[in-house]
Amino acid sequence: MTVDFTAPFDAQNAKLDIKVQIGPIVTPWPDQPTNICNNFVPCPMEAAQNYTFLDVIAVLYTFPAIEGRVITQLNDGNGNDLFCFKLDVKLV
Repeated sequence: MTVDFTAPFDAQNAKLDIKVQIGPIVTPWPDQPTNICNNFVPCPMEAAQNYTFLDVIAVLYTFPAIEGRVITQLNDGNGNDLFCFKLDVKLV
């Protein structure tokens, strides 16, 4: 997954939060790093600067065939979103 974004504010930290929603149930995506500074994005980040986030989301063979929604948020560690998006997925 590659996301190009412009930082909306200065951020010292970057925390990744990926969840999957299946029906009314929302649960964390397994085996994802949370603190991603200097591994997936440079830190600190400056407001109005462009950045690229690159990550590989593991889909294990043990995952069931199912439809749902992946919710991806990158925030500053204080709950302020640098970016957020939802993506409908289908595992077959």
